[in-house]
Amino acid sequence: MNKFPWGIIAGIFAMIWSLAFIGLVAVYVISSMMYAQSGGDDGLRDSAWLLPLYIGNIVSAVGCGIGLVMHRISSNQE
Repeated sequence: MNKFPWGIIAGIFAMIWSLAFIGLVAVYVISSMMYAQSGGDDGLRDSAWLLPLYIGNIVSAVGCGIGLVMHRISSNQE
């Protein structure tokens, strides 16, 4: 029987989620460092590219959760 690799899919989504999360944390840390140093963050938190990063973070977290659930379901059916 040919099984779909749900564990690999969940792992890929987990890696994407972790990188997106680290990116968001880095933006907020750098922005607060800029604000503490110069009194302004130059609009870093208001950038247009943060919205796709938020959406990618949410989609990859949900994909990882679904992948883990499907992997668990498919491994119990053997």
